[in-house]
Amino acid sequence: MSQIRHHLIEARSSSVQRLARHLRACLPFLAFLLLWGIPRIGWITCDGGVPAMWEYGYFVTDEGYYLDGGKEKLLYGDFVDLTRTEAFTYGFSPGTHWLAYLALSCFGLSDWAFRIPFILLGGLAWCALYVFVAKKTSPLSALLICGTLSLTPMLLAYERTASNDALIGALAVLAYVAAALGKTWRSIVLAAAIGASIVLVKPSVFVLLPLIAAGVLSRPKLKAWYLDLALFVLGSAGFLFLFRLGVHLSVAGEAAAQGVSAHELIRRTTTHYPLPKLTDIAGLLKGLSAFPRTPSNTMLGPWVIGLVVLPLSLLLKGLREAVAHRRFHPRLLLYLMIPAYVAAMSVMNTLYTHYFIPVLYFIPVLLVEAMDDLREDAEKPDKFAPVRTVGWVLLAAGICAIACSLLSAHVPPPQDVQSFYSKIYNMPKQNVWFFTWKRILVIFLPIAAGYMLIRWKVWRAQSLVVFLVSALGCTAICFSMLPAVYLAPYLRGEPAIGMGLVCLVLFMGLVLLYGIHAAPTLMSNHRVASLFIVVFFVSYTLGSPNWQQAFDELFTKGTHVQRTVVKDLAARIPKDAVVIGERSNQLFLAYPIKTATTFPCNSDPIPIVKELRKSSPDTPLFALIDSQHAYCMQHYDKAKSWCRLVPVTQARLPSFATGAPSDVHLCRIIVNDAAMPD
Repeated sequence: MSQIRHHLIEARSSSVQRLARHLRACLPFLAFLLLWGIPRIGWITCDGGVPAMWEYGYFVTDEGYYLDGGKEKLLYGDFVDLTRTEAFTYGFSPGTHWLAYLALSCFGLSDWAFRIPFILLGGLAWCALYVFVAKKTSPLSALLICGTLSLTPMLLAYERTASNDALIGALAVLAYVAAALGKTWRSIVLAAAIGASIVLVKPSVFVLLPLIAAGVLSRPKLKAWYLDLALFVLGSAGFLFLFRLGVHLSVAGEAAAQGVSAHELIRRTTTHYPLPKLTDIAGLLKGLSAFPRTPSNTMLGPWVIGLVVLPLSLLLKGLREAVAHRRFHPRLLLYLMIPAYVAAMSVMNTLYTHYFIPVLYFIPVLLVEAMDDLREDAEKPDKFAPVRTVGWVLLAAGICAIACSLLSAHVPPPQDVQSFYSKIYNMPKQNVWFFTWKRILVIFLPIAAGYMLIRWKVWRAQSLVVFLVSALGCTAICFSMLPAVYLAPYLRGEPAIGMGLVCLVLFMGLVLLYGIHAAPTLMSNHRVASLFIVVFFVSYTLGSPNWQQAFDELFTKGTHVQRTVVKDLAARIPKDAVVIGERSNQLFLAYPIKTATTFPCNSDPIPIVKELRKSSPDTPLFALIDSQHAYCMQHYDKAKSWCRLVPVTQARLPSFATGAPSDVHLCRIIVNDAAMPD
């Protein structure tokens, strides 16, 4: 009996220990789910947008642009009606319209059902990120790294809505994790399928697939790395073909009914901003020199360092080692493609900060791979690492203090700065490096001297070159914000950015660079890396008025302005009417009212008016005109001899730029068919 009792006690003790281990593993994950879910799910029915984050225009129109095809299919049987040019983005982003149709089929017509597939896929991607980081480090480190990044104001704002950039980021992360953690050929095929599905949302698939390929190469090999890569490439090509074929088949019937081919229908609904010319080298360099443009410089915050400086430094370091040892590591592809994606977005003339969301999701992946990389450099214990750490942190702080005082003491007149200032809507008139190179050089010299001091008697020429190029890139990116800083007193309503914030980001970059190149033993520790992420995030939040205001707005009770306004507007519109306007499909997304969207690049409603009068002359036509974006008025003025506007009512809705209240007019369109030109 005593032996039986002893075995029972041991079994009970073992069970308690196992339960404790499971709890230690599960509690951080549950905490992460709460940290991610509560700030998002609680606002799923509310108006999108955070005025402090400046790019409010997305929340005024873009959900309607990329979701209205689902409503069209549910109510009228077709994704696209070419007469009304609705949904005019179907050829560009059919996947978002499919998701909208799926959501509406499940939950019915409402102003929140559209967002459910996006938030579910986003949550799945964050869980995959957490699992990836936890397997490579620890559950607590995964909580700190993923939880901190998930609280970034821009990510919070966009993930509460149906954002296609957040969607492709989620798909890319899911594909990467499936490839990196999988152990069979099926996981490679799954990664190829998920990665290729990005083509249904954005053409960015061709920049993101190499990122996913880095995950394929980082996994334990089935037989040989080139066979894994070949399977992924062939699988991606096959799925890309199947997805594009599916897009054509999805509209083949409705295209034939409208008298065009499926290819023509897709071509006419493929709308995007003009792409840069690759032969315009000067223009491309201006775009690169201006990164991050206003307001990206405040919206991206400390993650500017993670998107460019960290991967580029690790890439240069890895290339040096690859040449020395004649061994290519898959991480180099990851280090290359993240800044390559940033560069591809930066050279666009019309650029929005949410274009960078897909690679923001890869910062935890980048940190984990960087820790593994540095761990290989730190084979021998370094007992002087803590001492050197204090030294290089103080050195970085001293350099940044000098930079702040020098740059603040010599403020150029505004007329000397204007041609170097740029916003997301346009390139600078001149290359920003022409303005910053002297300032970069002044700060660059003490940075180089500091490295040689820290690495006294042990630095090598190749290592020095790698560090100097990395530091040059870090300084250039931070100082690209200087035109915005110097012009801030003369610009009303612009996002607040000061010299202190620029130097804070520079300090973060230097701390990382000195740590990577001078103390790899310390920087390879996941506890230290997690702490750095939290400290950087908190420091930037305390230093940035925009981030503080954003958090105030994000955690305030959500509003339902659009729901209230559209209820009144819808009551004034006949059921068989068509409402023409830039934000018409966004406003009436939850109502069985036909809309016709005018794209901002053109905003010409007259061709739509003519087509509708010819095809259905009895249909009542209405115009929705935004006082801030009244580009359509020039076209109505030209056609006033046969097309006039009769005001019906006026509403106050968030404006495109800042979200401040703006007048929106609903007008009846009266057409004189006899005078209407062909």
